[in-house]
Amino acid sequence: MHPINKTTILEKAEQLAKLISEQEEVELYQRAEAQIKGHRRVQEIIAQIKKKQQELVNAKHLKKNNYIKQLELELDELNIELYGIPLIHQYQQTQKDLNKYVQTIIKIMKDQLSSEIRLESDGIDPKLNQLAQFKL
Repeated sequence: MHPINKTTILEKAEQLAKLISEQEEVELYQRAEAQIKGHRRVQEIIAQIKKKQQELVNAKHLKKNNYIKQLELELDELNIELYGIPLIHQYQQTQKDLNKYVQTIIKIMKDQLSSEIRLESDGIDPKLNQLAQFKL
């Protein structure tokens, strides 16, 4: 095997990233994300949730227990409404699929690197060797 320089490895990594970004899972995720951003009711609910969460933080800081309970109930209702929208389920599923895909690629690379790279410990203080273990 001939030596490969760092620049070549980085170029290959960029090529791999480009290949991944062109996969169907990425396209589905981006499409679902765009639909959510363009969905008026979803955006209204998200804005209301953010506002209520800020109010909840302030109420907890001021120890307004009755208001805290009211806000928590309102947040629960908003979340139920949000997650009742089929588009949200589609978005979450595409997000899970994409994450699983990327994690699989990372695992393959990690496993391959772990099996290929071994640090020599001959003549090295065992304490230093423990510090030098290659972990991804």
